[in-house]
Amino acid sequence: MQWSRLYINSAAVSQPGAVLNVSTVGIMGTNVSDAEVRLDEAYFLCGIDERRLNAQIGRGGARYKIRDVGPLPPGALFFVVSDPLGPVDAGLNPSEFLKTCAMVSLVAKYNGTTQQIDFDRQTLESVLPKP
Repeated sequence: MQWSRLYINSAAVSQPGAVLNVSTVGIMGTNVSDAEVRLDEAYFLCGIDERRLNAQIGRGGARYKIRDVGPLPPGALFFVVSDPLGPVDAGLNPSEFLKTCAMVSLVAKYNGTTQQIDFDRQTLESVLPKP
């Protein structure tokens, strides 16, 4: 598997210039092998409060439980998206998010392998929603 840029999505709609809350964390993945890959589990870890955010696979605007998704064919693109952060449909204020998740790690388990990708505070700040 190859993982690309970290994404922070906003579920909160705000007025121009207002702060947008952080609702989920996601990352795009690609099966770069020549064979199908079965993603067994994926989750995000927040580096400060050690919160575990379970994840789902997102594709075409829909989300699917990882155990319900079949093997990913070679070349498949997909998103791994976390469970919601903070109150449902509200998210966390960016400063609160950085207090609890100043570092985020993706843990992905597939084909007997565990892979962990770490993102530091600077990376998180760079992808926070902008007003």
